[in-house]
Amino acid sequence: MRIHLVDDDENIRRGLAHFLRSIDHDIIETGDGVAAWALLQTERPDLLITDVKMPGMDGLTLLDKISTQEDWDFPVMVMTAFATVEDAVEAMSRGAADYLTKPVNLKALRLKIKRIVDGRALVRENKRLRIKLAQWENEKMIGTGPAMTSLRRFIERIATDDEASVVIHGESGTGKELAARAIHDKSPRFKGPFIPVNCAALPENLLESELFGYKKGAFSGANADKPGYFNAADGGTLFLDEIGEMPALMQTKLLRVLQEKQVQRLGDTRPQKVDVRVVAASNRGLRDMMRDGEFREDLFYRLAVIELQIPALRDRIEDLPLLIDSFMESIGCDLRISKDVMLHLMNYDWPGNVRELENLIRMLKVTVISDEVVINDLPSHFLNEQEKIVVQDRMWPFEEPYHRALSQITEQFERSYLSYHLNANNGNVTQASNAIGLSRVGFHRKMKILGLVSGKCT
Repeated sequence: MRIHLVDDDENIRRGLAHFLRSIDHDIIETGDGVAAWALLQTERPDLLITDVKMPGMDGLTLLDKISTQEDWDFPVMVMTAFATVEDAVEAMSRGAADYLTKPVNLKALRLKIKRIVDGRALVRENKRLRIKLAQWENEKMIGTGPAMTSLRRFIERIATDDEASVVIHGESGTGKELAARAIHDKSPRFKGPFIPVNCAALPENLLESELFGYKKGAFSGANADKPGYFNAADGGTLFLDEIGEMPALMQTKLLRVLQEKQVQRLGDTRPQKVDVRVVAASNRGLRDMMRDGEFREDLFYRLAVIELQIPALRDRIEDLPLLIDSFMESIGCDLRISKDVMLHLMNYDWPGNVRELENLIRMLKVTVISDEVVINDLPSHFLNEQEKIVVQDRMWPFEEPYHRALSQITEQFERSYLSYHLNANNGNVTQASNAIGLSRVGFHRKMKILGLVSGKCT
């Protein structure tokens, strides 16, 4: 640790410097506040220890000048005589990290330095974790491998041009909406709304009114004016997911909105200007659709000012352990993953990508009885044929007497069956019992016998 020691009493200063060097600190010495301030312009320490009473510039004045420097984050410890302990109190109120009374107790000095060092390390670690958490919370784009690092850097660059439309390509479950949110959050539009729209989820006869809005009386049931998603996203970002599913007529109308930067509600005669950045996404190849006549070429090039490819999970498999830890933490799951299981997961192709991984973790949480996930706990499609035979044999308690074996197998089935339906219904016992034709009371009774908790299945 680099410590700057300031004291006009040469004997005290040299004695303290000798002690501090003996416990492996690097020491800088100055004899007054003026000299210390001049040296601080070029050399900043990890800790500054200063006497209060000094000619020229006293310790409190030096402390005040240090406090005005926003980018100086080293702590200051003051030394004062017993008779002037009020100076120490004053120094603490001005931002000093700690104080010492003269004659200095070397054991106390050592402990105080250690406390400051530990405190600074904790502050730095908390800051690092807050930054990391903020990145995860804002982007949810977890991963430290080359593919995700490159993706984040590219998003940082393209986000700044908030007028350019973006097309995000990627398989289902890779996190295209997360990338769109990251583009919005890092753009000058971050204070504006982010409006996601799933084009595939809206019926063709509703898509136009939902996107552009309508006037009262525009059609039967239009009892009041309603703004569309473009109006809602004014000043922000509109995310059009699964845009490849948009009907041809709507593609034409969307192109016009993008060209003219204004929308016209159904039943309205006057267009309205909108300031919206459009980010579109598709898990289908839009270029192939364009060549096949399924997607308008002019709309594609209007949207694809910038193109972004989200890597599949199999192409960034080095991020798998970090993703598993994140999902386990988010759902409150403390299972351990055995080495054999982790090897299987690393070698799996992940056709459902990150979404498939999240679903697997949720399933394991409610189906695994022990503290560790082993091969037997994985769904069969994760295993090769030989492993399936081995796991299948392990499932059956062949060595047990018939009735005991039957009881064990029945219990395994009931636990897995009820857990599956609890998970499918987000832990709602009433919905789960209705789904399988079992009374709610009976469902609860079996849960109690099997040790199942509905809250574990959220």
